[in-house]
Amino acid sequence: MWFKNIETGIQWDVTDVELIKRLEKNANYEKVELEKAEAKGSIQTVITKNVRSPEKEQAK
Repeated sequence: MWFKNIETGIQWDVTDVELIKRLEKNANYEKVELEKAEAKGSIQTVITKNVRSPEKEQAK
């Protein structure tokens, strides 16, 4: 799901369910619909991936 930071104009591809819920409630972000070509061509588009925290991995 894509979100846009209203203040900076940067668009984020967010896949983490908990982060999506937080951004939906945050007034500084809005959901946006992007076409694939637009997403690849935008210099202000940041694609995020789910990355596990090293601290959490060590705790297991």
